[in-house]
Amino acid sequence: MTARDGFDSMYRAINTSLAYRAAVRASETGLPDWLVPFSFINAALLELITATLRLGTGDTVIDLACGTGGAGVWVAERTGAALIGVDFAPAAIEAATLLAERRCPGGQARFITAEATATELPAACASAVMCIDALMFIDAAAVATEIARLLKPGGIFIATAAESLGEALLPTLVADYRPIFEEVGFRTLRYEELAGHDTQRLAFYHALEKHADALRAEIGDAAERLLAEARNGLERAVHNTRRVRQVLFIAERADA
Repeated sequence: MTARDGFDSMYRAINTSLAYRAAVRASETGLPDWLVPFSFINAALLELITATLRLGTGDTVIDLACGTGGAGVWVAERTGAALIGVDFAPAAIEAATLLAERRCPGGQARFITAEATATELPAACASAVMCIDALMFIDAAAVATEIARLLKPGGIFIATAAESLGEALLPTLVADYRPIFEEVGFRTLRYEELAGHDTQRLAFYHALEKHADALRAEIGDAAERLLAEARNGLERAVHNTRRVRQVLFIAERADA
């Protein structure tokens, strides 16, 4: 199974799962009912993202690896900016498009199926790019180059992502994103460990275990993948074997 297939099958499963929704609600505070992410976000983080991107009517924000679109739609609703969501999983784009039809009438938001490293969108088409919990699954140098191409001079990039604390668990996982992005013309504005992330992640894992029977009944094999991740994460927490940390990364595209 390819990475695309794996994510696509997971999105198809969780999009209709009431048990998954309940697990999210137990661990991610302040989110509206319509926003059910496949990432670790909360209302405070989304407010920070929205304020940082400095968007208004007439601007465009690109949400790379957008999943089912909730985070990008949140930003678009609050700023009036146009939204383009990009994800390589067709099931995610289908769900995001349906959400946009309900939340962003008039064509304010659109979603496309494409690789984050090769979106085929026009150069310098965006005032901001956001990427939530996905950089660690993408070739960092390639995606940094694409983000630099997409942003207007002075545009803002914001991401949350895991970085390795030792031996990389994935070939795409890196120890520090800053030099990679600075190499293609970004200036780092903020780079820090994301406060509260581990607490939220463990709460989600506990909630998944609490809803294990319902998850298995609703989504079968996909539930087993989620529950295995939860068990592994909880066991590592008990033994204090931390292998990654989650960072908040904000950078500015250098002026031409």
